[in-house]
Parts: sequence; C-alpha cells; structure tokens
Amino acid sequence: MAQGFKTKAPAKPKTKTTQKKLQNKDPKKGARTIPPKKQSLVAQAIVHRKNTSSHHTSLEKTIATQAISHGKLTIMRSSADETEEGRKALKK
Repeated sequence: MAQGFKTKAPAKPKTKTTQKKLQNKDPKKGARTIPPKKQSLVAQAIVHRKNTSSHHTSLEKTIATQAISHGKLTIMRSSADETEEGRKALKK
C-alpha cells in the first residue's frame, strides 16, 4: 500500500451567513425618486408634500365621522340582537 499524506477536503468559504440572509435577490418595492436639487423644484416638492398630507388627513377625518355617525360596528347581526344595547341600536 502506498504511503503518503491524505489530501484535505476543500475548506468551506468563511463568508458570514447573516450577510447572505440580509441580501435580497429581488429589488425593493415602490417608486424610486431622486430628490430635486434646483430651488424651484425643491419648493414645488415641499408644496406637493403639504398638499397630499392635508388631503389625507381631511379624508381620514371624513371617513371617521361617517363611521361614527352610523353607530357601533357589529360583525354579526345575531350577536348584536342578543344584547339589549344591540336591540336598541337596531331599532334606531
């Protein structure tokens, strides 16, 4: 039998597994926008942000008032019938 040294198995790469877990294969979702650098465009972007935020807050307020005006929300009518308050709310 021939004498000699045994060859070692190839070593595993020493990269961290957490780095592989953090890297996503797919790109991130959502629109990509580059912030404007010109002063006029910066001002326009600020106005646009204020308008959209005020629009969203007013829309949320109107939806909240509509939900409150209709009374308590119940998932099942039969469960509302069981309670006295549910019966009173249904009569209104």
